[in-house]
Amino acid sequence: MTPPSSPAPDTRPPCTVPLPPPPGPARAGRPLLPSFPADPGRVWLVGAHGGAGCTTIYMSARDLYADAGRALPVSMDPARPARVVLCARGTGRGLQSLRELLAWWQAGGMGATRLLGVAVTAPCRRTPRALRRGADLVGSAAPALWRLPWIAGLELDAFPDAWPAAYRRMREGVGQAAGRVWAAGPEHAREDGGTTYTGAHARPTDRPPAQPPAAADDGKDQG
Repeated sequence: MTPPSSPAPDTRPPCTVPLPPPPGPARAGRPLLPSFPADPGRVWLVGAHGGAGCTTIYMSARDLYADAGRALPVSMDPARPARVVLCARGTGRGLQSLRELLAWWQAGGMGATRLLGVAVTAPCRRTPRALRRGADLVGSAAPALWRLPWIAGLELDAFPDAWPAAYRRMREGVGQAAGRVWAAGPEHAREDGGTTYTGAHARPTDRPPAQPPAAADDGKDQG
């Protein structure tokens, strides 16, 4: 008697969501999110779609974050603008939704609310390379990108006691960026309601004009 053959191994990738084509320009005059008056003392997590990871990120640092869900927080104090991080799952549809919100932000749709960056959570243990590249591409349009790993068992168990290091790095980066926004003051707000960013993530229209180099003071250590 011939023994039964063993089933062929499953060689399918862990998740195969294709990266969508770039969306069209932001819809002029049509808000993509409803707004609400918000406490400017927290950094608000705004979901680009349902299941974007806002609650998980919030639970990793409840003293810093607040979960806005699918709405845009607006501070009533012009001197202390609401600060937000856009969140998305690193799937094709999640990245497309994030692209649309970033296009809306670039068009001035978020008003005085300040964008600190975007957080993209991996959709599975081994994210396909195309989606990792897509996250980097979409995130390059934001002031900062925080990539967060997939946490095994999160959909069944409680939130972890020990968070992955990427959540700690995000907390530190968000805290630093949030402090810079308030330190910059309202004079750094553009007429279109957006934010002027400097450094590596500044857009060409945000970068300040080049200043002539200061003359070296002979006899002093310039290192």
